[in-house]
Amino acid sequence: MSIAVVIMIVAWLILPIHMIIYYEINPVANICTLSYSGSIAFYHSTYTITMGDNLPATIMITTAILILYNLVMKRNLRRQQVNPNNVTARSNANSSAQRIHDQQALVMLFVQASFYCVV
Repeated sequence: MSIAVVIMIVAWLILPIHMIIYYEINPVANICTLSYSGSIAFYHSTYTITMGDNLPATIMITTAILILYNLVMKRNLRRQQVNPNNVTARSNANSSAQRIHDQQALVMLFVQASFYCVV
């Protein structure tokens, strides 16, 4: 898990490295400024919208849909594994608790994705 976090941090640090070529040193003020020609401004706005809005929202919605699919498959597998002749109260309670847990996780994912898309 920690290796994945480190890889993600490194990836997001390397991803915008190409933006350095659009910076220039202003000799009058002696500061570093972003050169804003028309093509650079268009590229920068497109890059920002894609990487900051569309890509994360698409990833979140896609993973939420895949998790929904996996939960449906898991629920169907659980139904097939239940033997109607050997059903105990404990297995019913466990199955019910697992179903509630799955529903809560799915609701949290969809709320998070929709909140991210709206805000």
